[in-house]
Amino acid sequence: MDKRIAIGSQAFFSEYADYHSHDRDFIEFQDEPTEFSRFLIKHEDGNEIFFYKTVAKEDFIESELRHSRQIPMAAGKFLVPELAEHLGLTIEDLQLFAKAFDKIDEKHQYEKHIYDCYIENNGFTLTQEQRDEAYRIYKEKRTR
Repeated sequence: MDKRIAIGSQAFFSEYADYHSHDRDFIEFQDEPTEFSRFLIKHEDGNEIFFYKTVAKEDFIESELRHSRQIPMAAGKFLVPELAEHLGLTIEDLQLFAKAFDKIDEKHQYEKHIYDCYIENNGFTLTQEQRDEAYRIYKEKRTR
């Protein structure tokens, strides 16, 4: 069964009244893709959709570890609780991406904050205070 999950800032901040994003990002896992063998990006109606072939969690993690060495922000998808649940991720799995979060660009520093909070909380949850701080960082880095 194919599964589409919202990723990126919308997964964390859509509840804020003043949240506005220039696009919406999704990841979709397809059991039997017809257009690709591993990964494909499409733009549809202002959305950016990252299509992946459904594979074992370990294979997906290994592939994304390689990808995040080149593009650290690729690790951000692993912060989304719905994705973590879908894949059966643990905090130990997330910690494999520590180097990527340490190298993440200025625009995505809110993800580094969320990562640090997850490690501190030992789970894929944020307190309201932690989420508010992540949102403050998100807005600050985008208004410079």
